Amino acid sequence: MRSQSSGLLIVRSICAAAAAVVLAVAGAPAANAQAVQRIAAIVNDEVISDYDLRQRIQLLLATSDNRPTPDIVRRMQSQVLEALIDERVQSQEAARLNLSVSDSEIETAIRTIEARFDLPENGLVRVLERGGATIDALHEQLRAQIAWNKVIGRRLRPRIIVGQEEIDEVLARMQSEEGRSEHLISEILIALEGVGGRARALETAQDIAEQARAGAPFADLARQFSQAISAVEAGEVGWVRAGQMRVEIDRTLPELGVGEISDPIETIDGFYIILVQDRRTPNVPSENDITVTIKQVFLNLAKDAAGENVETVLARAAVIAADTRGCENFDAVVTEVGTPESGDLGTIALGDTPAHFRSALARLQVGEASEPIRTETGVHVLMVCDRIEPEQRAPDRIVAEDRIVRTRLSMLARRYLRDLRRDAVVELR
Repeated sequence: MRSQSSGLLIVRSICAAAAAVVLAVAGAPAANAQAVQRIAAIVNDEVISDYDLRQRIQLLLATSDNRPTPDIVRRMQSQVLEALIDERVQSQEAARLNLSVSDSEIETAIRTIEARFDLPENGLVRVLERGGATIDALHEQLRAQIAWNKVIGRRLRPRIIVGQEEIDEVLARMQSEEGRSEHLISEILIALEGVGGRARALETAQDIAEQARAGAPFADLARQFSQAISAVEAGEVGWVRAGQMRVEIDRTLPELGVGEISDPIETIDGFYIILVQDRRTPNVPSENDITVTIKQVFLNLAKDAAGENVETVLARAAVIAADTRGCENFDAVVTEVGTPESGDLGTIALGDTPAHFRSALARLQVGEASEPIRTETGVHVLMVCDRIEPEQRAPDRIVAEDRIVRTRLSMLARRYLRDLRRDAVVELR
């Protein structure tokens, strides 16, 4: 497995080559005019043109930093057409329910994308134009996704009632995993319904994983192809731990490095592709999150001191460490020793302390003296007089309930779309 390339980089001449591979369109204006008129599919009397298809493919390629093989681009055509058909069906259902999407909602979604890729305002437009795609193609995609999200919110969300017992069960699983890693993940789901069965779903998932590893932004692929509820959020799931995802995904997450993309993971829902964006251990603060106030007693000892002198100084330091408790008593020892280096070292983040002190400081309780620490200049005895750590986070009932709701919504939304596709009149050209 290879890691996803970072950033939103521009591909040189990919889109023109892709268009040639996919549609065999020449550069002449007459040929382009004909391409606009060609029909790729008709969905309930609504046309998807070859131009729509080409623009959507170019939308993907314009934000990729590697050139996909002609074979991948060719297979991409079928995948994108299926996604466009789904979008038409979703948009038609939103229109039937009188649900619309405002221009301000589209602009907010675009600003979110720009923020995700550290682009300036209107930077996305320039990226797409240089890649041969149009902002209209992105508008169309976002409008369909936002509209479908509204359909789900109106028709499906009210059906989901989560009992307190269910939340308690999820919280119990989360608490049993306390201290284990959490993973910040994004997902792409290729469901088994509507793609021609398991073999076709697996082939599609493998193609998408290959595109992601070749540099296509995971977020763009998720928006385009994922059938999970997270697609409208560019596939972002958030922080998860064991017990919150399908068991097959739980088993895979610890094997993935940060920035790594999984092979397709088969579940009852279909095939998931997972990107691990980050990893952390909950309730175990990092060294940079802990601050300590430190005092030290310093005993001079040259690096090349004779053995007898070394033993004498180390023995004295050991007595100080064993007999001194509390910072007031430690201050008295500092005064007694009288070396300029002894005294208050101030308050500092644990991660910023010298490496040869850090492990000792991490273990010390407030008012406890360290074992003697030998350095090139002498022997140190340290004491932590104050320690500030971030408050531990208890498992959150709201997070647990949200995870249950999202899982059920995703399942119901796939069934809803499957039924709409089954009832739609779709003609491929």
